[in-house]
Amino acid sequence: MSGGGPGTGVEPFAISARGVPALTRPATPLTARWEEDLVVSWDAADSSPGTRLHLSLHLSCGAWDDCEVDCWSDDSGQLTVPAEDLATVFPPSGASFEGASLSRVHIGTAETELGCGVLETRSSLVLDIVAE
Repeated sequence: MSGGGPGTGVEPFAISARGVPALTRPATPLTARWEEDLVVSWDAADSSPGTRLHLSLHLSCGAWDDCEVDCWSDDSGQLTVPAEDLATVFPPSGASFEGASLSRVHIGTAETELGCGVLETRSSLVLDIVAE
């Protein structure tokens, strides 16, 4: 992607991000247990250097507050969410996590005099994680 140049107020710039392989994971359900680490796995792929995995767990904590845990990992096929981080968004027993998603991401950036430009390519899955 390129931008800027005459009439834009920004010097010309270019950003590139590589396409990522489709993200897949085993069909096995995920169960989170109170005071235990959560291990999330996905199918390995031949990803380009710099590709990362992003796990987002979201829970509405109240009328105005949202609680979220974001984990980033190398594209190695597995990441572990520490129990103490998971506790901040743990839903009642038997409930599913709201907004649980897993994404394979490659990010390109460019600095301009008006700030940073970002270009992302991603493949994402919604996760069903049940609390015990």
